Amino acid sequence: MAENTSTINKPENNIPIIQLEPPQDEGYAWIVLISSFICSMFSRGSFASFSVFQTYYLKVMFVNEPADKIAWISTCCTSMIFGGGIFASKIVRRIGMRNTNLLASFIALTGLILASFSTQIWQLVLTQGIIFGFGSSIYVNTNTSILTMWFNKHRGLVMGITASGSVLGGIILIPLVNKLIDVGSISWAFRVYGIMFFVCTSICAILLKPRIPYKPLDKVIDIKLLKDPIALPLSFGGFFIQAAIYVLVLYFPSSMMDNTGISRNTATNLYMIYNLSSFIGRIISGIISKRFDPSMIIILDHFLSAVLMMTMWFATKNLTVYIAFMSIFGITATPYFALSPFFKNWDTELRINK
Repeated sequence: MAENTSTINKPENNIPIIQLEPPQDEGYAWIVLISSFICSMFSRGSFASFSVFQTYYLKVMFVNEPADKIAWISTCCTSMIFGGGIFASKIVRRIGMRNTNLLASFIALTGLILASFSTQIWQLVLTQGIIFGFGSSIYVNTNTSILTMWFNKHRGLVMGITASGSVLGGIILIPLVNKLIDVGSISWAFRVYGIMFFVCTSICAILLKPRIPYKPLDKVIDIKLLKDPIALPLSFGGFFIQAAIYVLVLYFPSSMMDNTGISRNTATNLYMIYNLSSFIGRIISGIISKRFDPSMIIILDHFLSAVLMMTMWFATKNLTVYIAFMSIFGITATPYFALSPFFKNWDTELRINK
C-alpha cells in the first residue's frame, strides 16, 4: 500500500505550471493596434508632410540652391527611417521594448527642435534628416514586430490599417504644417510637430508591449537572410518601389506649381488627395490579401503605378489630369507598405506547414 500511495502522490509534485499567454486577435491586441497606428501616423507620416517642407525649401527657403543639393535632406531622412532600424533590435535587447520606444520619441523630438534653429542645408541634413530619421526608424521596426505577435487571424487587415496610419498622418500634418508656416514660420512648424510627435508617441510607447517575452537576436544584420529566397528579393524590390514612390512624394507638389501655375499652399493641399486614396488603398490591400497571393497584388499594382506615372504625370500638364492621377495612383502604389511584413510571414508559415 505504501508503494501505491507514493505512486499516486507523485503526479501531484510533477504537475506542470502553465503560464497563460494573452490571446491573439482580441482584448489588449486592439489597444496595441491603436497605439501602433498612432505611432505610424507620426513616424511614417513624416514622409507625407515632407512634401510641404521640400516644396518650401525649393520655392522659398533655398530658392537659389540646386534641387539635387536640397534633396539630401529628404534622402537622408528617408534612408535613416528605413535603414536606421537595423539597430533597433540591439537597443530592444538591452533596454526592452518600452524603453526603446520612449528613447525613439526623445531622439525624434531632439532632431525636430534642432531643425527649428537650422538655416543651412547641411544643418537640416543632420537634424531633420539623420537625427529625426533615426528616431522614427525605431518605431517603424518595433511596430511591425509587436503586431505580428498580437495578431494571426486578422494579420493582413491589421498590417493594412497600420500602414494607412502614415497616410492619415499626412492628411493631418500637411494642412497643419502649411498653416504653421503661414501664420508663424517653418521654425515653429518644426517645434509644434516635434512636441506633438513626442507626446503622442510617448503615450503609445507605454501601451505598446510584446505579447510574450521578447528578446531579439544580438545582431545588426543576420547574414543568413542573404540566403533566404524570399527576404532578399523582397528587400531589393522594396528599395526600387520606394525610390520611385518618393520621387512623387517629394516633387509632385512643386511639379504642379511649375506646370499649372497654382500656389504653394494649393499644391500641397491638393497633394492630400493622394494621401486619402493611399489610406483607402492600404486597407483594401490588407483585406484582399486573405484571398489573393500578396506577391501578385504587389506586382500587379506597382506595374499599374508605373503606367500611370508615364501616361498621367510625365505626359501632361493639366491640373484635372493631375488630380485624377493622384486619386488612382494612391490606391495602386501602396500595397507594398501594407503587405511586405505579412508577405514574409505568410511565406514562412507555408514552409512550416509543408
